[in-house]
Amino acid sequence: MRLLRMHASLAALIVLVGSGGLNAEEPYATDAAGFIPYWVVLEPVTVSAAEGKGKGLDKDYIGEAGAKPSPGEKLKCAGQEVAWKLQTVEDGTPSIDGEATDGARLYIVTYLVAYLVLEKDMDLSVLWGTDDSGAVFVNGKEAGRFAGGRGCVPDSGLTEKISFKKGVNVVMLKVLNESGNWAGCARIVDADNAPVAGLRLAATPEGKAPEGAGWPVVKTGQKPVKLPAPPRKPAENTAANAAGGWKNVRGNLGGGSAGLVLMSAVPEKDEVLAYLNQNGIWSSASGGDSWIKLGAGDDEPISNLPHHILFDPKDAHRFWSSGAYGSGIWGPGVFMTKDGGKTFQRQGYAGHTAGIGVDFADPERKTQLVGTHEGARRLYLSKDGGQKWFNIGKRLPQGSGFCHSVIVADAATLLVGCWKGWNPHLSDGIYRSEDAGETWTKVSDFGPSANPLLLKNGGYIWSCSNFLIQSSDKGKTWKKMDGPAESSPIELPEDKLAALAKDQIYVTADAGKTWEKTCEPLPDKCAGIVYNSVRKTFFTWRADAVYRWEGK
Repeated sequence: MRLLRMHASLAALIVLVGSGGLNAEEPYATDAAGFIPYWVVLEPVTVSAAEGKGKGLDKDYIGEAGAKPSPGEKLKCAGQEVAWKLQTVEDGTPSIDGEATDGARLYIVTYLVAYLVLEKDMDLSVLWGTDDSGAVFVNGKEAGRFAGGRGCVPDSGLTEKISFKKGVNVVMLKVLNESGNWAGCARIVDADNAPVAGLRLAATPEGKAPEGAGWPVVKTGQKPVKLPAPPRKPAENTAANAAGGWKNVRGNLGGGSAGLVLMSAVPEKDEVLAYLNQNGIWSSASGGDSWIKLGAGDDEPISNLPHHILFDPKDAHRFWSSGAYGSGIWGPGVFMTKDGGKTFQRQGYAGHTAGIGVDFADPERKTQLVGTHEGARRLYLSKDGGQKWFNIGKRLPQGSGFCHSVIVADAATLLVGCWKGWNPHLSDGIYRSEDAGETWTKVSDFGPSANPLLLKNGGYIWSCSNFLIQSSDKGKTWKKMDGPAESSPIELPEDKLAALAKDQIYVTADAGKTWEKTCEPLPDKCAGIVYNSVRKTFFTWRADAVYRWEGK
C-alpha cells in the first residue's frame, strides 16, 4: 500500500508541515516537523503470509532488544542473507518507502533504525506509522505496536513519554507488509507534543556520521504530502481549561490517521471509550488519565473509520462497533464484544458500514441492521446475530439519501435515516418498515445526520445538521424539538437530556421544553459530548485531544 489517501470529510483535520529546515550546525538531524529523515534500513525479508499479516509482531527476527546495526553489516534473517543500508527520504515526504528499493512485495519484514544523539537527558515521545503492521522500539524496549492492514499515515501511533539519555539512543521501527509497498515513518515530540527539530542523527551505534558521500537520497516518486499536526500543547487550550474547567486528558491515548473520531461512555460504569481512526477502541477507567487499547490481542483487530458504538441496554459488557474502510476499502465493518472489549469478534462480512441497530426486544439479539458510509440504497440486514448480511437497500425508493443511520424497534419494525449529504441527486428522509425491510414508507422529510439516541422510555432522538427531532411512537411520526439544542444528544441520570448548541452544552429536565446552559463553552472544534455517570462529569473531544470537565 502507498501512503493512505484521506477521505474528503477528514481533510480539514490535517495541515501542511514542511520537512526541511535542518539545524544548520547538524547536517543530519530531525527536521522542522520532528521527523527522522535518516535511517539504517534492513533489506526486506520474505516471511509467511500469517507473519506478514501481523503475526510476525510476536517473532524476533534480529535480536530486537540489542539491535545496533552498522551500514553494510550482513546477517541471516529467516534463512535469507540481507544487509543494512543507509537510506533517507525524499524532500517533502516523511516516510521510507519500499517502492524506492524493491517495489511491491508480498509478506515481508524489515527494520528501520535511527541513532539519535542527545547532548542531555530528555523526556520525549515518538509519533510513528507503518505500512502495514508495525512496532516501535526505543533503546531496545517495545513502545507501541499495530496489527492490521493500513497505509503509512504519519502519527498513527503515539508512545508514552520516554526518558531518552544523553548520548546515543536507538529508535527502531519494525515493519510487516501484506502486499504492495511497505513504508515507515517517525517523528520526535517533546512532553507537550511539540516537534523537536535539529536533534543529531548518526549512521553508526558509536554516534559517527556516514562515511564518504554521506546518506544517499533514494528517489521514491512520492509527491509531498499533507502531514497531521501533532496534538496541541496544553498552553493552547481555552481560558476555561487554564482556570480548571476543561482539562486535556489525552494522556497516552494512541494516534490515528485522522486522530480521535468518536467517544462513548460505558453505561453506569466509570469508563469512557475513545474510537480512533484506523487504531481501534481505547478505554479509560481513570477519567482519561491513562488509556489501554481494547482487543489488542485479537487476530483481526478493529482498524476502520469509526461511526458508531452501541451498548446492549441489559449488559454493558456487550456492545457493537461499526465503521467504514477498514483493512482495504471494503474491510470488515462490524465487530461485537461480550466481555467489555477484552476481545472482539467480527460480525460477518458487512463492509464500509456506518450506524448499527440491534433488536433489543429479542433476548438473542438476532435481528441487526447496519447502514453504510455514503451508500445510497445500500443497507444490510442480518437475521442470525450478524453472521450473514443481506443488502435490502434496493427496496428503498430511487433517490433516497445515504442510508447511514438506523434503528431496530423490533424484528419487524425497522427505521433508516437517509441524508442527502453532498449529492444533489439524493433527498433527505426517514423510512420505516413494518415487515422486516420488505417494503418501506417515508414517514418524514427530515434528514438525520448522526446516529440516533435510544431513550430508556422507548423514544428516539435524531440530530439533523443543526436541530434535533424526536419520536415517541416507534418512529411513526417525528417532530422538531424546541430550544437551542442542535447536536450530540445524550441521556443523563434523573431523566434529563443534554445536547450541544455550537460549543455550548445545554441540559433539559422536561423533555426539551426548557433548556439551561451548563459548563463553560467547549474548547476549539470539539466533535461531541459524553457523560460519565459515576464521576458525574462531561467529556468532549476533537481529533487531537480529550477534555474532561472539572468545574462546578
